[in-house]
Amino acid sequence: MATLTIAATILLAGGGVAAAASASSASPSVVCRSVLGVLRAPSDGACKKGEAPFDFAGARGPAGPTGPKGDTGATGPKGDAGATGPTGPTGPAGPTGPAGASGGGIDPISVGTSSTTFAFPAGEAQTITASCDSIPGRIATGGGFGWVGGPLDGWNVLRSEPHFDAQSTPTGWDVQVNNPGGAQPVTIRAWVICVPIG
Repeated sequence: MATLTIAATILLAGGGVAAAASASSASPSVVCRSVLGVLRAPSDGACKKGEAPFDFAGARGPAGPTGPKGDTGATGPKGDAGATGPTGPTGPAGPTGPAGASGGGIDPISVGTSSTTFAFPAGEAQTITASCDSIPGRIATGGGFGWVGGPLDGWNVLRSEPHFDAQSTPTGWDVQVNNPGGAQPVTIRAWVICVPIG
C-alpha cells in the first residue's frame, strides 16, 4: 500500500507547526497525527505511541433549514367499486302505536214502508212509493217489495227501483205493478231503507 510521506515541517509564528505532504495515487487507509501535528500513514495501519488517528473529514455541520413544501401530486385514477355487502339482519319490531280515536258512527238505520191494495180493471198499472220524506235528514239506499193475501197470479211487477226528487236525491223506492187480466185484488207493499245524510 502507498504511504503518505512527510516532506517538511514549518514552524509558524506563535509556535504552531504545519506539515506539507505529498500523497501517492492511492489514499491511505489510516493516517496518524503526532502531538507536533506531523501526519504519517503507517504501512501496518497502526499508529505509534504519541500519535492519534487523523480524520480528514471535518466535523459534521448543523442540519440545514427545512426546504419548502412540494406541490400536491395529481389525483390518482378512481378505484373500482367494491362488492355489495351482505344484507343486514332484520331490525326489531317497533312499539305498538296508540289506539286511534273512536269513530263517530252513524245513527241506527231507519226502514220506512208504504203499502196499498190493488183492485182495478185488466190492462192497468199502478206505482206505489215507499218514501224517506217522513224521516228528515235521511236518504234512500235500497228497497224492495212484497205482497199479502195470496199468490200474484196474473200480476206483473214492471219495475222496482230508487225514487229521485227534483235534485236527483234518492228519497224513496218505487214499485210498479200491472194487472193484465183482472186478477183478484192483492195487497202490494213497497219498502225502503233510509240512512242519515253525512
